[in-house]
Formats: sequence, structure tokens, C-alpha cells
Amino acid sequence: MQFVFVFQTNSYYKNFILAFLLILYPFSLSAQNQAVSDSIWGYRQAVENRITLLKNKESILPIRELARQEIAVIEKNTSFSQLCQRYTQLTAIELSPNVSLINKKNNIAILTISEDIPVQLVESLIEKHQSITMIGVFFTSPSYLINIKNLDKLSAIVLSYTNDVHYQDLTSQAVFGAVPFKGKLADDLAAYFKKGEGIETLSLKRLKYTVPEEVGIKSDYLKKVDSIATSAIQKKTTPSIQLLVAKDGKVFYHKAFGYHTYDSTQAASIEDMYDLASVSKISTAIPALMKLTDERKFSVDKTLGDYYPKARKSNKKDMVIRQVLTHQAGLRAWIPFWQNATVPTASNSSGGANNTPKILDPKVFQVQKSRRFPYQVAENLFVRKKYYQKSIVKQILESPVAEKKDYVYSDLSYYLYPEVIKRITKKDVVSYLDENFYKPLGAVTLTYNPLQKFDKRKIVPTEYDSLFRKQLIHGYVHDEGAAMLGGISTHAGLFGNANDLAKLLQMYLQNGYYGGKQYISSETLAEFTRCQFCPTNLRGIGFDRQRGTNATKSVSEQSYGHSGFTGNLVWIDPANSLLYIFLSNRVYPTRNNTSLYDLNIRTNIQEVFYEALKANQ
Repeated sequence: MQFVFVFQTNSYYKNFILAFLLILYPFSLSAQNQAVSDSIWGYRQAVENRITLLKNKESILPIRELARQEIAVIEKNTSFSQLCQRYTQLTAIELSPNVSLINKKNNIAILTISEDIPVQLVESLIEKHQSITMIGVFFTSPSYLINIKNLDKLSAIVLSYTNDVHYQDLTSQAVFGAVPFKGKLADDLAAYFKKGEGIETLSLKRLKYTVPEEVGIKSDYLKKVDSIATSAIQKKTTPSIQLLVAKDGKVFYHKAFGYHTYDSTQAASIEDMYDLASVSKISTAIPALMKLTDERKFSVDKTLGDYYPKARKSNKKDMVIRQVLTHQAGLRAWIPFWQNATVPTASNSSGGANNTPKILDPKVFQVQKSRRFPYQVAENLFVRKKYYQKSIVKQILESPVAEKKDYVYSDLSYYLYPEVIKRITKKDVVSYLDENFYKPLGAVTLTYNPLQKFDKRKIVPTEYDSLFRKQLIHGYVHDEGAAMLGGISTHAGLFGNANDLAKLLQMYLQNGYYGGKQYISSETLAEFTRCQFCPTNLRGIGFDRQRGTNATKSVSEQSYGHSGFTGNLVWIDPANSLLYIFLSNRVYPTRNNTSLYDLNIRTNIQEVFYEALKANQ
């Protein structure tokens, strides 16, 4: 779903503006394009200031507690429901006389009305739905409201004047608190409302969607980004790219490039879900541990043995978690768990050289799901239920520890945090993250094992695994270790799209606050994101902070983020109030393709946004 902002309400006005711009800039097509962009920005400012909230019973608007609401949008010939879905999951219903939400799970209905909807139909729908909260959004002239006899039975009334895409867009943002309601009536509306009436609201600091000009960037300048991304696709550094960039909480660039695969059969979309790989670390374990730190149930200055009893008889018992999460506790980088679960083929069962052919151990893997083999690794492949405890944990706890505690990036502790979180909270990690972060944020696509919730066509494939799973990995986690845990770990396993990931990361950028709620204290966020052992180790607690390597050279010293093996990079820059998300599936069809890194595609694109900001200073 991509929206191109154009004038739709008044073709005469649009043509007049364009003709004027052609006269003003006769020799420069670029100048003409930029002038149009500036005019659109000016128009959107006027729209935002005009949308009027006339009634707001019990302050239902803006909608706050997303996890508690079941929302339906009743509409006809609008894009309003799609625009609202940027904020949360909802049900879109075609407006008709037969619509009924009685005895349905929805507790909020947003009824959108345009001039062509008969007043009698509107009255009927209002009357029918007295048992639920109904919000009326009128893309009509003010006089339309006068004819509705039961207007007073609506819980909230929004006057949005006309049905063009800008009014729909900014009204959806006001309904969810990304922008405040500010409009006032220009005239009396019979006995209903008086001139000058209009309820003002405050922003809940949810992401706003806008044009680059609002954040001081010229749209024309960002063609450089399009050019680099398009070239990256053409050079086959990755089949697809999804980009989202926000400044000051305002998403001003959000695009998709390429196709799911190189056969070009399914175009990439900004709604597509990607395997987030190691970006999972700062999206699963780290927010959970920050919240538990706030609740004084967890401390990074305690040891692994304090929180993971099985470690108390191992060489890991005294590892301080601050050292572990900054990758300087002496842990190995990784362990090839799946390779350790293979056996020689029947023809080589007597042993022999290390390079003899091997197959997956049937005591560990089976092709059919059963009580003993419940966890799905890939299509038609399941792993033994007790393998995690009896083998993976055992291998981690028995692995050697380096004497010299240099920086070595390690996944191993992240295999253990789901148990740590469950032991502290009495909830499994999936439920804990859903209840405390993803659902209240409205981050619908942030999930493990996405095939359990989403259509496969919505998910971008990763690698053809020719060694372990012998199939294209599509909808299952790419990381082999996470796959052997049934797709659920905190070093990898999370899927999502850039828009939903942005909600979590913007919450970090806003000092733990988002959508009217404080998720994590600013003090805890500051502690986790600061450099812990500079200058010898530049990491934060869980976060990367290496400028000029994973991030472009222009990011501030306060910035932080993380990369992911499948081709992802996210970066948060508090000094510039800038959020950068780059998602890709560069491992398709093979991880051996490193050209995305070799050509510095992710950081070159990131640098353009810093150049664009400087160009307008």
C-alpha cells in the first residue's frame, strides 16, 4: 500500500497551480517538481489545521489503548481503513443497509460518511449501533450534518469537509493521535454547533506520516535514494528493499523496491514482512530486560548464574550480564547446533573422515509432527521436544570461555533469555512481548512464526538452504539455531515490516514513550544505549554503536542500532531525532552474496538522508 499525495478536491485549483508553476519555472523541470511538492506541503498544513472535532464523549479520541480495542471501519469508496491500518489491526466493512456489528467482537465502530451517502442510511446505522461506541467521520460539507436527526447519539463527531486523500490521511492520523485536532467551525451549524466550536486534542506521539518538506528536506533531493536502491536491485545485491525514515517522529520516506525473488513475479510492497535476523535482539530480549530493569526484577550487574540456575554449575555462572550483553564476556561467537545433530549416512556408518556424507539424525529430526517432535524447523521438518534442554543448552554451558575478554560478537546468551524472562515473569517470551510491547504499540506484524498468522505471500523469502533444510526458507526463520528452537529465540526469529518495527524503535527514540504510554523509563534507555566500555568496546547493552562501519559516518555519537544477517540495518539517532530502517533479503538465494555489504548500499542510502538535512540548513 503506497499513497501518492496529489490534489483531488478541485481540478480547477490544481490546474491553476500547475500552470502557475510552469510559468514561474519555465526552464527547470526539477524546480517545477519541487514547487509542486512545496505546494502539497502547504495544502496539507491547511488540511491539518481545518479538521474539526465537534464531539468527544469520554475523550474517546484520540484512540489510546490499542490492545484493548477491537475496531471496525465502515466505509464506502474511501481508503480510510487502509490508512488507519498503519496504526493497528482493524476490520474494514463495506457500508450498506445490512451492516450490523451487534454481537460482534468490535467495541469501536468508525462510520465514514461522504456526500453521496443517503442521510436515512446514516441515521439507520447510528440507531442500530447504540450498544457500541460509534465515531462519525464526515467527509462532507458542514451542512450535511444538520439533516441527521440522531447525530447526538454518536460518541464522537469529526468534520473533515471533503473526501480527498489528504483529508482522509490526516483524519486517520488525528483519530489515532499522531496529529492533534485543531479545527474550528467557520459558521454556526443550526442548533447543533456554534461558530468557533471545535475540541482541541494533544498528540499521543504516535508516528506521523508526511512529506519530506515538513521535516526540512526537499523531495527532489531524495531521488538519490531511489537511484541507489534501484541500482542495488539491478546489481542483484538483494531482490528487494524496504525503507522507512522518520525525523521528529514523522515518517517522510517509506518505499519498497524490487521483487520478492529475482524471477520478478511478486513486486515488493511496504507491507511485506521480513526476517529481522539479529535485529530481533534489540526487539525482543532487550526491551523485555529494560522493562524488567525498571521493575527492579533484573540488573545487568548481576551474573548469568543469578538468573539462569542451570549455569550455576558451569563456567558461565559468574559472567556479569553487562559484560555478556556487550559481547566481552568470553563467550564463543556461535555453535553449529544443526551440524552437531547429524550422523553418517548408512553407507558410512562405520565412521571415517570428517568429510564423509552425513544426514540429519532421526533421533533429533522427523518429517512429521508428533508429541515427541512438536517444533517445526521448516516445511516437513520437526525437531525433538527435549533437544533444546538436553543438547543446545548443554552445548552452550559446556562451551569454552576465552581467558582474554576481548570483544567477540556472540549469539549464545540470547538462546537463554527466553527462559530468564519466563522465570522472572511467569510468562513465555512470546506472550510477554505481545502483551507488553507489540499489541499496545499496534505493531501487528512483529511476530514469531508468521505463517501461523499471515499469508505466505505477505512474507519475503530468504535463502535456499542446500545443507540443512534442503529447501527455500520462506516464512520460517532463516537462522538455523533459532529454527531448532521452533522459531522462537531472542537472537533471531522475529519477523515484521518496517512500519511496525518503527513503532518500537520510535518509542526508544522518544525516551520510552509512545502512543500516550511510557513503556520504558528514560533513565533505563539511556543506560542501555550509552557506550559501556569506550574506547575499547563501542557497544551499548545489546545495542551496536559503531559509527562508520554498520552505520554511516554522519550519525551522531549518541546514536545506536543493530544490523541483521539477512540484510537489515536499523539506526536511531537521538541528536538528529532520526530513525532509519533498511530491510532486505540479500541472502536470497544464497548467503554467499555479500555485494550489499561490499557496495555499502545500506550506509550509502543512510548518508543521503544526512546530506539532505544539511542541504537545507
